Amino acid sequence: MTSEPADLARRYTRLLTLNTLAVVLAIGLVLVGLSFLPIPSTAVTLAIGSVGSGVVASVVVYAIVSLRLDPIRQAEQTNRIISQVNDIWYQQFNQRFQEWLPTHTYTGSEVLRRDLREEFARLVKSSDRYDYKGGTANYTTFRLFTLARHPDIRRLHEIRLCLLDPRQMTPLKAFGVQQLQQRRITATDDEIEAITARIKNDIYISIVALFDIRHAVSTAIYFHGDLPVSRCEMFDDGMFLTYYQADVKYPPVFQFAANTSSFRTYKQNMDLTREFAAKVLRFDRTGPSADLVHTAELLQQRLTDLGCRESVATLREQMEARFVALRRELEVVHMDPKELF
Repeated sequence: MTSEPADLARRYTRLLTLNTLAVVLAIGLVLVGLSFLPIPSTAVTLAIGSVGSGVVASVVVYAIVSLRLDPIRQAEQTNRIISQVNDIWYQQFNQRFQEWLPTHTYTGSEVLRRDLREEFARLVKSSDRYDYKGGTANYTTFRLFTLARHPDIRRLHEIRLCLLDPRQMTPLKAFGVQQLQQRRITATDDEIEAITARIKNDIYISIVALFDIRHAVSTAIYFHGDLPVSRCEMFDDGMFLTYYQADVKYPPVFQFAANTSSFRTYKQNMDLTREFAAKVLRFDRTGPSADLVHTAELLQQRLTDLGCRESVATLREQMEARFVALRRELEVVHMDPKELF
């Protein structure tokens, strides 16, 4: 807000200018009036009249320029200066913060988002690898299972998923408490125990889903014990970042380009997670890796090692029930499961 002394100074300057103009105009008019007096010398009369007319004309021109045109010029000049300052400020803001800002944001929703699907398809088609890090990968394994024979999925050289280790109870319970809070359910001991068991079972189902598509697409699971704060889906040219804590079924998603600091930070996090994974499972038809799971016997053995007490057949039944529910969600938003989603 403008200070009162500054206002007074401007008013005083304006009043002084107007008074000066009035005095000069009066002098000019007097000189013009004197030129009409019966003075013997015509030259003197003409001189007085010329001076008076010049003074009056100067006052009129100054009044027009200073009081009318000059404020307009000053306003335009001020606007140009402000525009230049804004441009400089915006450039500096971009240079300083653009590495951390998302390129797109997707609001939370109770149903699947079609706009997110379009960006997912674009990133898949321009990438050689697809990396995931999160909790159980329920939707991601459904997507891979459904699209296992899609040419854009089969073209990927690497598909790597970092999931919670079902043997580490602390991160599992933390993830369970987070889900209970999201559903506004009181986190009692019984509720935590029940949801933790369900999370472990979801991980086992995801393992079976990836095993069943090993003939069409090769995948790998890296188990971690990080506290599940976010879900990250990473491609060559960008990533989707989702924070689990939200009041909707599908939380808000932030999309970052590959040249951002956020992308580089999460890429490094995924690299470290894979390097120091508590356990690794690879699903393919054949291969030299000791982590390879390519037979039903090995699958059951690896599930048992991870604490699973269900049979593979039971897990497949539960997997189909999960996939039926997710297919219905695709139908609600008119997504074709034969296309990238």
